[in-house]
Amino acid sequence: MTAYHCISTQEAVSNLITYWNFQKSSCYGPNPGTVTQRTGGAELLSTGSSTDYSLLRLYQNPPSGTGLAGWTTAPVDYGSEVVGIHHPQGDLKKISFGTAQGFWDCTSGDPFTCYSGDGGYIAIRWYSGVTESGSSGSALFDDQGHVIGTFRGGSSSCQEPYLLNFYGRFDRTYPLVKQWLGSIPVFRFWSDTQQAHFYTIDEEEKEYVIATYPDNVWRYEGIAFYAYSVR
Repeated sequence: MTAYHCISTQEAVSNLITYWNFQKSSCYGPNPGTVTQRTGGAELLSTGSSTDYSLLRLYQNPPSGTGLAGWTTAPVDYGSEVVGIHHPQGDLKKISFGTAQGFWDCTSGDPFTCYSGDGGYIAIRWYSGVTESGSSGSALFDDQGHVIGTFRGGSSSCQEPYLLNFYGRFDRTYPLVKQWLGSIPVFRFWSDTQQAHFYTIDEEEKEYVIATYPDNVWRYEGIAFYAYSVR
C-alpha cells in the first residue's frame, strides 16, 4: 500500500524499484552495509484519490524474513496513540509517535488543503518525531500494530513538530481493496498461566478450546486479524 499522489498508473508501477532493510540495526548505530533491491515492478490492483491510496502487488517476492503488517477497520478514537514508520526525505527508516486528532476532509489536489469534518483522513499530531516530504504513502499504525492509514501530507517539521499531518483512512479504503486482502479469520486466545497468546484459524478448534478450558488457562479474545491464503 502506498499513496495515490505518489504512484497511480500501471505504467509507473511497472517500473517500480523497491528497497528493503534500509534501516539501522539500532538507534544511533552504523548505517547499513547493504540494502536489498528488487526490480521488475508490480501490478496496480486498485487506486483512488478519496483516501489517497494505491494498492500494489509486487512481481518479485520480498527478501526472506520480511513480515506482513496486519490491519484493522476499527474506528480510531480521538486522542488514541498512533505510530508512523516512514522514510522522510528518502532517509533511513524513522519512527514517529503521536495521537489521533479526529477525522478531516482533504482536497485531492496538490497542494492539498484539509478542514475538520468526517472525511477520508485522520489528523495526527506528533509528540516525538515528525513526517516530511518522502514520508508519503507510509503506514500509520494503532497501538496494537495494525495499519489504519497511509500518509498524505501535513505541516510538521523539525522546527514546528506539533502541526497537523493527515493520513488516508484505511477503514474508508478497505471496501475498495478487500477482495485482495485476507478473508480467513484468525482467532486469538490469551493464557494467564502461560503469559502467551494462542492463534488458530480452525473454527472447531476455537470452539473446543472455549468449551474445554477455563478463562485463566485460555481466554478467547476474538478475531485478531484476517489471513490471506497463498495456496
